[in-house]
Amino acid sequence: MLRAENITKKFDEQCILEHASVEFKNGTLNLITGTNGVGKSTFLKILYGVMISDEGNVFYKEEDIEKNRLNYLKNIGVITTDDRTLYYKLTARENLRYIGRIMDVPKKELESRITEILNLFKIEDNKKLVEDFSTGMKKKVLIARALIHKPLIIFADEPFNGLDFETTQIVNDIFKEVVNEGKTVILISHNYQYLFENIHRYELRDKKIIEIGDNNDKSFD
Repeated sequence: MLRAENITKKFDEQCILEHASVEFKNGTLNLITGTNGVGKSTFLKILYGVMISDEGNVFYKEEDIEKNRLNYLKNIGVITTDDRTLYYKLTARENLRYIGRIMDVPKKELESRITEILNLFKIEDNKKLVEDFSTGMKKKVLIARALIHKPLIIFADEPFNGLDFETTQIVNDIFKEVVNEGKTVILISHNYQYLFENIHRYELRDKKIIEIGDNNDKSFD
């Protein structure tokens, strides 16, 4: 379970988030919506620990993520919108191998896991460097990197942008599978029509996180 309490964040005295609180349960797919520029990506970054809030705390399994940051980071996977976080001078396999080692994926499993995920996303498994990949192919590597260590929580910022329909369906199926395994997905997306049933939606509005409900509720739309 992941919980954020009283999160406040300001940039140059402009308050983006003010005492925002939310709880995400295990085995759920959670969608955060809101108008452009409202602070969705900022909130997501605070949740996965790359940005520090001015006030408030984030708890994973009832422990403040700042108290055991390394353990927390090894339990999460992050799909960002910025492919510059990839290692451009490495191949796709080398990118995944590097992250897999950092995340303590067992050596006996790592190479077979890399091969499996490269094949799943039809990512070129050769000596071609990531810097020479197309935008869509780089996005696939970003997604693969977030999944290589089989995280318990997946954070995804606009995961479907830049993907073809086939890959979008693959990602959707992965989200469904990990949720059925009791894991948690937290995402930002304007294209939530691609997502499977049982989405729990929240809206970032007036500097707070407002719970909207499940997609089978009339309030969802």
